[in-house]
Amino acid sequence: MSPTPFESRAGHFAAHLPATDSASPIRVFVVHNHPVFRFGVVSVLQSQASVQCVGEAADMTEALHTAAMLAPDVVVLDRNMPDASDAEALETLRAQLPQVRLIVLASKFDPQTSSSTPVLGACTVLPRSVSAPDLVAAIEAACSNPNVPVVPRNGSATAKPPGSDLTPRERSLLALMARGLPNREICTRLGI
Repeated sequence: MSPTPFESRAGHFAAHLPATDSASPIRVFVVHNHPVFRFGVVSVLQSQASVQCVGEAADMTEALHTAAMLAPDVVVLDRNMPDASDAEALETLRAQLPQVRLIVLASKFDPQTSSSTPVLGACTVLPRSVSAPDLVAAIEAACSNPNVPVVPRNGSATAKPPGSDLTPRERSLLALMARGLPNREICTRLGI
């Protein structure tokens, strides 16, 4: 039986081996409907030692099928996918891959939109004009501190990200609360 287009495309990328320690590269999946742009993002990521591009997709249907097989750490997603709305795309990805960190690329970058994105399940919105080092830094930041939204360094966003003034202990508490744990469980985990 011949592989589906999704399986044959996924086969060109790394085997399904989730990252297990900090020395492992961050596994990234790229979703963008413009082939040349997607190729550029993938090429940038493949040139980085800290990042491994495990797959790519041209639409949300392909992304949902292929990303589920490849279990990436981060999905870099175009904000304007023709086959899904922003909220729908993020909700579906979040439901199917709850552990994945989402980074959204937007053609029209608005700091106010960026600050509302964590509510939709993404850790940040970056302008499509983001530099290669800033994209890689955002991917690394998304994996190193999953409870804090990432803000681009290019000066486009002037507002502080929500929660940036919290202490590490407050962030831990907030993360446990966000997971919906009961107060007793939170207290036990925090040693209170």
